[in-house]
Amino acid sequence: VVHRDRPREGEELAGYVTRQLDAMQATLPGMALLGRRPCTLGGVPAEEAEFRWTAEHGLLHQRQAFVLRAGRVITVTATAPVRLWGRYAAQVD
Repeated sequence: VVHRDRPREGEELAGYVTRQLDAMQATLPGMALLGRRPCTLGGVPAEEAEFRWTAEHGLLHQRQAFVLRAGRVITVTATAPVRLWGRYAAQVD
């Protein structure tokens, strides 16, 4: 899934990511942040976050990459059930 959003006035990418992760932690049941790190997306500096949370049908593993381009944050999200994540993780690296 690809999502576009506008950061707040003067908000840097790191602040945007922190705000989004805080919002997810407040709304996603059992959300556990597994890691957050700088990365690149299409040669552009980005941030990546990896976490798990409990949905109606079971535990999900999710990885998101955030990049700031032309005043917008583009978020690329990969999600799979925890039991299947190992099968798909290499495809999102």
